[in-house]
Formats: sequence, structure tokens, C-alpha cells
Amino acid sequence: MLIYCQIDNMLESGGVLIGKVKTDYSEIQIVDITEPTIYDKSGKYYFVRNKEHSQKLINEYWGKSDGILNYIGEWHTHPEINPSPSKIDEDLLSYCVKNNIYMFPWLFMIIVGYTGNLYLGYQTKKMIAQKKLELKGSD
Repeated sequence: MLIYCQIDNMLESGGVLIGKVKTDYSEIQIVDITEPTIYDKSGKYYFVRNKEHSQKLINEYWGKSDGILNYIGEWHTHPEINPSPSKIDEDLLSYCVKNNIYMFPWLFMIIVGYTGNLYLGYQTKKMIAQKKLELKGSD
């Protein structure tokens, strides 16, 4: 994700988070991310992932892993030092969780700032949690 930090007037970039979840939900692991594609739309202040192309990639992970790996959220960049979700980001998470759009009762979102600082958030039907992380040195 860090290679897509918005430096030198780069456009927003993003993709999906692929992970696996223990059956009792006691552990969630992000194991891979998808990279931006030519099918996505982006500008300095927006990123719209191509759903059809992303779904094909998610299906490939699911199939190759015998149903272990699946979509668990989104990542994208923001042109900020300390990124935070926009109203659109928050509304997207809320809508998807409330309407059971995805397999799990929660979704993760990672937003990458232009210095590599990260925002990590997730939402369930009952709560929103978030953390800002600063990368230091070789972290």
C-alpha cells in the first residue's frame, strides 16, 4: 500500500483487504491486498473501485483457498499526513454493515496517508473502532 502514497500530485489508489477468520471470530488476519487496476476510477480526492473486477479477484482467492480467504474490507489512500475517513468512507462502511452486504458482521478500512501513516478502522452493527498509526523507521 505504501507504494501508492499520494506524493507529487498522485491520484488516490485503493483495493480490497483479503483475509481469513477463525470460525469463532476470535482471530482475524489480513493476508493480502489487491492493488489498483486500470478499471478503477480515481482523482486527487476520490477513489472508486471497480466492483466487477474486484469481485473476480475475491472469487479467485476464495476458490484457490477452498473458502478460507475472503473479502474483509477496503484500503485506499488520502492526500493527508494523518489520514482519517471522509463522510463518504463512514457512510459506505455503515451502509454495508447495516444491510448485511458482506459475509461477516463487520468490515475493516485502512487509509494510507502520504507519509505512510495509517488509519485503521472497523465497524460492526454495534460499534465503530479506529486507530491512527504512525510508521517510524523501518516499521
